[in-house]
Amino acid sequence: MNNAIVIGGSSGIGKSVCDELLKRGVSVCNLSRTPCDLEGVQNIELDVADGAQTESVLSGLPVPDAVIYSAGFSLAAPVECVEESDYRYLFEVNFFGLVKTVQILSCKMRENGGGRIVAISSIGGIIPIAFDAYYSASKAAVDMFIREANIELNPYNVYLTSVRPGSTQTRFTFKRKVYPEESVGVYGDKLHKAVVTLADVEQRGMQPQDVAQCVMNVLDMKKPPATANAGLANKSLSLAEKLLPEAVTDFLNRSLYLQ
Repeated sequence: MNNAIVIGGSSGIGKSVCDELLKRGVSVCNLSRTPCDLEGVQNIELDVADGAQTESVLSGLPVPDAVIYSAGFSLAAPVECVEESDYRYLFEVNFFGLVKTVQILSCKMRENGGGRIVAISSIGGIIPIAFDAYYSASKAAVDMFIREANIELNPYNVYLTSVRPGSTQTRFTFKRKVYPEESVGVYGDKLHKAVVTLADVEQRGMQPQDVAQCVMNVLDMKKPPATANAGLANKSLSLAEKLLPEAVTDFLNRSLYLQ
């Protein structure tokens, strides 16, 4: 692997991915609204919520050996209270930006003989996060999109993987848009409890470097899987979701976030 594009590499998991790629001697181009401050990274300003800009920027870049999509947005609020502009923005960043990326770069990779695309998803895509329904829904969409895209693209040596971290110690916790308690009516106390619990769980979670290493492991595989769970705890959660009835995992979810 000689060159890679990281989308959303200015901080958190994306920045750790940039760092790991640089250590391997890979030429890294970061696309994000704010630049990555790692020496050696080429930065191009991009807002993935702007589909026209995303298409313009990606169409003008050389064919990468790998692309890692790490842009993300989260909001905490009751389903019935979330404004349309917020949930549409969330899906633009978390899902439709990825869709545009795959459409443009998978075509280039296919014509060039192959490539790798990794999307940073979330264990929240299979186990819902209380009061973060739209985030969980967007990550579930990422997983299924990646899974189906592989059916079409694997014959051309283009492989896509959804890497699913769980709780990770990054500033993403503090960038989450949280609706004020006074604006959510009867949900105020429960929302506050869920937000505080989630922040605590995230800040006691795995390091972003651990997720980046999972990404590197995927990129090293000749035929990587459609999904990869980062960390032993998340592999266990994924297995539990498959084995336990939904009623049980939903009960455990409520017990963690709402009681």
